[in-house]
Amino acid sequence: MNRFIWDLRYPGVDGAFFGGPIAAPGKYQARLSIGSRSQMRSFEVKMDPRVAADGVTVADLQEQLDFSLRVTRCDRRSSQAWETGSARPARR
Repeated sequence: MNRFIWDLRYPGVDGAFFGGPIAAPGKYQARLSIGSRSQMRSFEVKMDPRVAADGVTVADLQEQLDFSLRVTRCDRRSSQAWETGSARPARR
């Protein structure tokens, strides 16, 4: 039997030593595909009660996730531009 464990992180920037942003509490769906067969399952990520006890809301975590995903996209585009040479300074 195989198993899959999700650490609740979105993909990070390639080559980074850390993962991407952590998923906010909410409802998610996962699809498992093997060959031509596929199954979808729904699940819920719940808020850590220790975080809630500090006064942090689900809306706060969603806002943090949205910002982190935008930063990750910008970082990825910056890395791609550097790799293609479009972001490198001209040599004199």
